Amino acid sequence: MAKVLCRLPNASNNINGVRFVTHRDGMLSEEIEDEVALGFANIRGYEIYDPDAANKQSTQNSTAAGETVPPAGTTPTAPTAPTAPGAATSTPSGAPPKPGAQDPTF
Repeated sequence: MAKVLCRLPNASNNINGVRFVTHRDGMLSEEIEDEVALGFANIRGYEIYDPDAANKQSTQNSTAAGETVPPAGTTPTAPTAPTAPGAATSTPSGAPPKPGAQDPTF
């Protein structure tokens, strides 16, 4: 039994009768017969999923960049640029601006 990872954009959660679920790298199939998995793997954008290789690669990429690896099932946040002390912002409270609000600094 094997799983297949589909990296094609806009992939469905049901492809040729096989259920797929959202995965950080694309859409991941349910457990399927090896022969069926090989059939998918022969199509561009599909590959046999190896969880050990995926976890190892994710850890290597993150730790090589000096980042920590977030726990599985979490969404990492993008780093933010530091703000200079005393720099003016359009939202002193740190809250996002309201839609349609004008920046008083312009």
